[in-house]
Amino acid sequence: MRSIVLSCDKYHPLSEHMVVSYRDKWPSHNFKFNIPWNDSKPIHLLEKYSNEVELIQTPIEFKKTIGSLLDKVDDDEWIFWSTDDTYLISVDEEEVNITQKFVEQCDEDVFGVTFGYIRHVPHSIDEKDTVEYAPWSPHESDTNGISIFMKKILEVYHQQSKTNTQ
Repeated sequence: MRSIVLSCDKYHPLSEHMVVSYRDKWPSHNFKFNIPWNDSKPIHLLEKYSNEVELIQTPIEFKKTIGSLLDKVDDDEWIFWSTDDTYLISVDEEEVNITQKFVEQCDEDVFGVTFGYIRHVPHSIDEKDTVEYAPWSPHESDTNGISIFMKKILEVYHQQSKTNTQ
């Protein structure tokens, strides 16, 4: 699965740290981190993480960087949005692998999945018109830090798996 990394030359050390955090905390991930570069191509990232990174030259401007990174993405392709300053601290590898498999098998009715809590995302220019993607307390999680939302995804996935094998 392609992982789009929002970064620039100045923050390549942060991007590298992010890649290392996934390698260390989720070694079975199947992400290919698409890391932008502007003027200085970070060859050392290819040398160290050749199977996990793809370097893409982009303009320095934020919107143009995103556009350049998305140019390589098929319209119906799932992507994982990453930022250079967001790192894995700990994950239950079995659970996140199940979640990733679920995402890769989703139909067109599912347009996004998050590991975190997102609330009141603007739906239009009307400030009161928002979408609540995760209608629960952000503190509502089990001891592994897996949100109730993730548990619901896992339940649906396991139910679908049982139905498909019967």
